[in-house]
Amino acid sequence: MKNKLLFFLLISFLVSCGYQREDIASNPRNSDSDSTAVNTPAPKEKLEDIRLTYGNPVDILASEYVIIPVGGSSNARGKRSISSSDYNSKWGNQGYSYNLIFHHPKKDSSFLFSQNDRMHILNFQANLSQEQAGPYSQKFIFYDLRKKDYNLNGKIDDKDGSRLFVTDKKGANLTQLTPNNTDLYAWEIIKKSNIILATVRVDENDDKKFNKKDPLRLLRIDLEKLKKGRPLLNRETENKLKEQFYDIYLRDEE
Repeated sequence: MKNKLLFFLLISFLVSCGYQREDIASNPRNSDSDSTAVNTPAPKEKLEDIRLTYGNPVDILASEYVIIPVGGSSNARGKRSISSSDYNSKWGNQGYSYNLIFHHPKKDSSFLFSQNDRMHILNFQANLSQEQAGPYSQKFIFYDLRKKDYNLNGKIDDKDGSRLFVTDKKGANLTQLTPNNTDLYAWEIIKKSNIILATVRVDENDDKKFNKKDPLRLLRIDLEKLKKGRPLLNRETENKLKEQFYDIYLRDEE
């Protein structure tokens, strides 16, 4: 009887532990199994050499939060300075960021946009006007992020390409809107149709590089469904456009 009781208690303990691990794993704020995570703590002497920098606070409309971009620099590699500003934004602002602080002024509380993921935050749009985005200006924050080691060189760099992401106005529920094998080029909200039209460079030959050999494509992204974008044009239409280009610009050159 005693052995049965001990066995029952042991099984109960193991089951409860299993559920506890499952609960913890299923409730990160912005988890992404496809990202490159920081798994090992840095040596203390390396941390002492890092100098954090902070961008201008962005007061988010239709939200109680303020966003503060985070950057940094270090001379840990000898005389050469390493800075997050080495990875500048395509649009020239907020390009030094590798994380964001979401601060709640009334509650005097803060949280980090990313807990463990390695990422470059090339740009974010927290305050698109009603004129620019219609009702979605009140719902979403849009991000141009580099957070996947696409070329598998063990780090996040400018050769990995960036993708369009979105969260709610509290910085939660991070959702990717453009595919992994694309590099974001431009995007625009078409407010009367509830869609985004995005131009991306597609790694069509799957060589893990983004260059002029890869085609630019238009993607249609449904803001109601928040799923990854699909091609706007089929191959037949693309080939028709190529034939027109040939006829207008190349035929007479032969």
